[in-house]
Amino acid sequence: MLFDGKMEYTLFEYELKEKIKYWTDGMVRDNDLFVLILTENRSHIAMLLITKEKEHYINEEARSKLQQLWPNEAYLYNLRKLIPMIAAEISKGIIFVNGVKYKD
Repeated sequence: MLFDGKMEYTLFEYELKEKIKYWTDGMVRDNDLFVLILTENRSHIAMLLITKEKEHYINEEARSKLQQLWPNEAYLYNLRKLIPMIAAEISKGIIFVNGVKYKD
């Protein structure tokens, strides 16, 4: 995510695609602005970002959308906070799911 690495669409299809409705429903229920989902399998990465408008972005498009939602230094700052949590989850074989809210 930090270094614009390649992501695998087939991994998205295999591990994330069928759960989009589930995560969208949870995001709406929790009143999140968006939800960020990442998975890893055999050193391949897939990413999904779902917005409050129920749009979903896959892999590199998700990374680009996240950079728009967190412009400039906010993207790097937030990733530095999230990467240890992401690594901990995916190293256990768990899909990382994080709903994001903004404070007023």
